[in-house]
Amino acid sequence: MANKKNVKSESKKKNSTLGIKIIICVIFSIASIIVLGLSYANYTYSIDSTKKSVFKSSHFDVTFIDGSSFIDLTNEGPEPDEEGIKNDEYVFTINNDSKYDSYNKIYFSDVESTVPDKYIKLSYKVDDGDFSEPMTMDEISGVIEENKLIPIGESATYTIVMWISSAMPNEENGVSLMDTSYKSKITVESTQNVQD
Repeated sequence: MANKKNVKSESKKKNSTLGIKIIICVIFSIASIIVLGLSYANYTYSIDSTKKSVFKSSHFDVTFIDGSSFIDLTNEGPEPDEEGIKNDEYVFTINNDSKYDSYNKIYFSDVESTVPDKYIKLSYKVDDGDFSEPMTMDEISGVIEENKLIPIGESATYTIVMWISSAMPNEENGVSLMDTSYKSKITVESTQNVQD
């Protein structure tokens, strides 16, 4: 009789152990699927460097040429558009080396500024195109391109020039604007719609 109890007890332990192993395998499988799905879905990139910078993944790379992704207009004085457009250029290239079209958002992030957006001016061009008409950061809400398509195997080179508008007064609403400070980072988010 004691022998039958031992056999039942061992059988319950084996069933209990088998159940725990199955639950662990299911949880591990679900977690693996979630991690793989999220890592494949969307890429966001921003970089800080002082030399040529390259970010590569299996889908795209971003190269900042002769500088970094940071723009710094600190202690710059106001300039008319015809002078501002001659300022240093910030150049970067987005390459789509993947098997899918890439949709890119290019915008300014990590902005630190004592200058109101309505006085920060910029102009940009894509590849060998013409520079855009000067615009204010306020007009574009900090976004250069919202959904720029870069087809499979192609690239886009952006050239951006920024300056402080000559329309900026010495003082606004009782606050001095003479100690100018503007810093931001060019950020690229790339999304690919993967369809089988």
